[in-house]
Amino acid sequence: MTYYNDEERQAGALLFSQLKMFNQAAVVFENHITPAFCKGFDQRVKQFVLASGWHGESNIEDNNYLWISPASWYVSEDKCKCWFENYQTDCREEDYLLAVLTHNATEKTTYGFRLTLDNSIYGGVRNLKHYANEKTRPVLEKLAAMGFEDHGKGNFFLPLCLDVGQLSECWLEYGKFPAEHPLFDPLTDVLTKLKDAVPLFDEILVPLQKD
Repeated sequence: MTYYNDEERQAGALLFSQLKMFNQAAVVFENHITPAFCKGFDQRVKQFVLASGWHGESNIEDNNYLWISPASWYVSEDKCKCWFENYQTDCREEDYLLAVLTHNATEKTTYGFRLTLDNSIYGGVRNLKHYANEKTRPVLEKLAAMGFEDHGKGNFFLPLCLDVGQLSECWLEYGKFPAEHPLFDPLTDVLTKLKDAVPLFDEILVPLQKD
């Protein structure tokens, strides 16, 4: 029985034909390039959080997770009304993060930031099913115009895409990914959109808060 399609078998054959080169590339990519990128990514997010007076942690380098939240959503050290966290849309394969971020993954999947809610504050999942109504329609349209995707139940996703050419140039020049490099400017643009969207999310969510 054949478990892989022709494209996958061809890719495997190509790997074997240049195994030494592919092995070396994989070692460099996994052990040097990816950790260096994640370090720069985390630093750029932390710079934004500090400059904006937000709360959060960015630790993509060690555990592939980050969360950020404006002060108005912050309740206590371990509790927020809602927050933004890193998120990747559904996929079957486990592609490299950099492949997903540059739209070079093996399937259609996107990486970005998703609004996540503390359901207990907003009356539970059942209540959140009804956030979309005539009153919120104009707000939802504004969010869509900003690039947000409505994933339902109060979850909104904003995709992030980086330029693979800039990544290559940066690595070739520095052997690392400095947080201030222009390749991370799209990340700052997305973070700024999240900040700009906070009042819009409040228009939707504040009426749903439990007294």
